Amino acid sequence: MFLHSGVGSAGEWKQLFLLWPAGYRLVAIEAYRDGTGPGRGGRRSLDDYADQVYAVAEHVAAPISLVGFSWGGATRPARGFRGTRAGGLACRDRA
Repeated sequence: MFLHSGVGSAGEWKQLFLLWPAGYRLVAIEAYRDGTGPGRGGRRSLDDYADQVYAVAEHVAAPISLVGFSWGGATRPARGFRGTRAGGLACRDRA
């Protein structure tokens, strides 16, 4: 499961997906933005993104690894993902 940066989109992973070996189920999550997604409107926080990722992880219903870039890399620590199928984490920030 691939998590994009705060100013990016799920499309950040497109080139990587083209290079990935066959046989894997790859999921890139598009974060809800201001005014989009279910529930309350307004500015979305990292916790909101983490909740969205958690819901997708539960829907996938299979062991997952999280790969996050920048804001996406901070998502698992924000939510904790205790009791989920998340077995791995890779983070990358430009700094």
